[in-house]
Amino acid sequence: MVTYSPLFVSGQITGVLGIARDVTKERRAAEVAAHTDKLHALGQMASGVAHDFNNVLATILGRTQLLKRMAETEQIRRGLEIIETATLDGASTARRIQNFARLNPANVEFKSIDLNQLIADCLEFTATRWNSDAHAQGINFEVTTSLGEGVISRGDPSELREVFVNLIFNAIDAMPKGGKLHISTYVETHQATVKVTDSGIGMSEDIKRRIFEPFFTTKGTSGTGLGLSVSLSIISHHGGVIEIDSETGKGTSFYVRLPLAKAEALEVIASRPVSEPMPAMPAAQMLIVDDEDSVREVLADMLDIFGHSVVQCSSAQAGLVALKTANFDIIFTDLAMPDMDGWALSEQVRQHWPKTKIILMTGYGADSSPDNQAKVDAIISKPFDIEQLQETLSKLLRT
Repeated sequence: MVTYSPLFVSGQITGVLGIARDVTKERRAAEVAAHTDKLHALGQMASGVAHDFNNVLATILGRTQLLKRMAETEQIRRGLEIIETATLDGASTARRIQNFARLNPANVEFKSIDLNQLIADCLEFTATRWNSDAHAQGINFEVTTSLGEGVISRGDPSELREVFVNLIFNAIDAMPKGGKLHISTYVETHQATVKVTDSGIGMSEDIKRRIFEPFFTTKGTSGTGLGLSVSLSIISHHGGVIEIDSETGKGTSFYVRLPLAKAEALEVIASRPVSEPMPAMPAAQMLIVDDEDSVREVLADMLDIFGHSVVQCSSAQAGLVALKTANFDIIFTDLAMPDMDGWALSEQVRQHWPKTKIILMTGYGADSSPDNQAKVDAIISKPFDIEQLQETLSKLLRT
């Protein structure tokens, strides 16, 4: 920054004094402060969105798992399994949003993954977009694969599915009139590589330089500019890299290179296993307190399958009234409710009905505070699946 001041001698300007000051550090500090404020505001918004998203997912997952138990054909069961897996992936995405909001990422346990199976799953999940929907619009996509042997890596299946589904959707978007999509997997220099190639419009050098920048998009208002940025972050977290080979008008290839898993560590994760029959548990009196009707009702249906008697309340005050009129073995309470939060309700239950077990349900993620955790007997994060619910109930009813 440069400032100028006139120099006066005997009332006349005889010169100008110029002072140059390096304000680079101050500007950077101001930019960092502004960026931090934006992240804080975005984090608060993201946390609220993730909570609402988890409530929606809890309903979808619960209803899907209930329908799976009544499925009469393998085709229907497989369709429900796809919905179930997609919902669980959505829950993982919500957890990453919540970790971002806390600026404290959770540790994720990596598993050995057969990338060939993962790619097959991603193509099945996205088939509606490049097959059914495209044919309805008179557009044809030729989708092919060439899958190598021993393409195994370690990672989080949900996160990696998000990356490859995003790359497939980007490839489809790059071919508005149809075209060819080819996915190959192979092992090269101790790396498990997945190559996603399309015959689309390609990228200029300028776009290639910026393609991984957050909020940069070539899709106009239909794109968020976060897909590839998030994908790069996920692959980096897995110790891998993403490379691009593209020219305008000549298509694009994305190379995802991940560390190759050691042979002795293989524990290939394929499709989600079919649920095992649930062992019998003692019938009990259950109280559900949640202001979200859809979440409360699907939980009640799950408990009904287990053989329990259920009373539903849409507010904490209604729950307290119900507790005065009947004896309950377990109460399920939501964390965030308009009249009283789950922690306050739990304190009331502990004080007046100490024999009643308390399960706290939350779409915000588990509270790590020991003081809060001591107020309840169990905490389950939304969306919870039927096996998780069964396991939690079995432990509490046998203690």
